[in-house]
Amino acid sequence: MSRVKPVTRLKRSFRRLLVAVGGVALLAACAQPPTPEYFPLNRGQSWVYQKIIERPGGGGVEQVTIRALGAVNRGGKEVFVRRNDDGVEYALLADASGIYRVAETLDTDRETRWDAGPRYVLKAPFAVGTKWEVPTVPYLLRRPTDALRELKYSQAALMTYTIEKTDEVIEVGGVRYERVIRVTGVGELRLFADAVSGIRLFPIKHTEWYAPGVGLIKLERDEVLNASFITGGKITMELLAHQR
Repeated sequence: MSRVKPVTRLKRSFRRLLVAVGGVALLAACAQPPTPEYFPLNRGQSWVYQKIIERPGGGGVEQVTIRALGAVNRGGKEVFVRRNDDGVEYALLADASGIYRVAETLDTDRETRWDAGPRYVLKAPFAVGTKWEVPTVPYLLRRPTDALRELKYSQAALMTYTIEKTDEVIEVGGVRYERVIRVTGVGELRLFADAVSGIRLFPIKHTEWYAPGVGLIKLERDEVLNASFITGGKITMELLAHQR
C-alpha cells in the first residue's frame, strides 16, 4: 500500500468516529457500575492514534489526537466529554447499563446536539455474547462521479455489535496488552452497485480493542467493495501514545 497525503474529505468523519468510541469499561457478568479501568474519564488524558486508509487508487496516513475534558456541564447535565483535534466534542455517560454517547457538538455548532436516545459504545453485561445495535453511516464507500460521492450523506445502516472476547492478548505499537476486550460490529447497506449487478447488499465490519488502564488501542473498519459505481476501502487506527 502506498502511503500518501491524507484524504482531506475523510479527516473529520473518522475523527468523529474515533471520539465516539474512545473508551469502554469492564463489567462483571452481573451488572454493576462501570470501572474507569477500561474507560478513562479523568481530565487531562489524551490518546494519539495513527490512522491508515486503504482504498483503490491510493490511501493515506495521518495522526489523530483525542483529549478527555473530564466532567463538564452541558445544558444543565453533567457528562464526560472527549474532544478531537478538529474541535468536535462527544458527551458520554457511564452507568450500570454500560457506556453510551448522549450528545455531540461539532466545531461549527453553537449548541450541543443531544441524541434521541443512548448510543452505546459498550452495553452491559460486559461479557462474551452481549449484543446491541447502533446506527452508522458509510465512511469509505463512495461513487466515482456523483456530486455527493461520499455515501454517508445519503445512506445509513444499523450495526449489530457483539462482545467477542474479554481476555484477548494483542500487541499494538510495540506494546503488549492483556485482558483486552474485543468488540465486533456488522451491518449491511442496500445500494445500487451497477447496471449488471443491480441492487446489492454491501457488508460493513467494524472491530475495536480496549485495554485496561488505557481504553481504545485499535480500531479496524472494513467497507471493502469494488463495483462499477461504488468503491470502498479499509481503515486501521492504532494507538501511538497515551498520556494519563
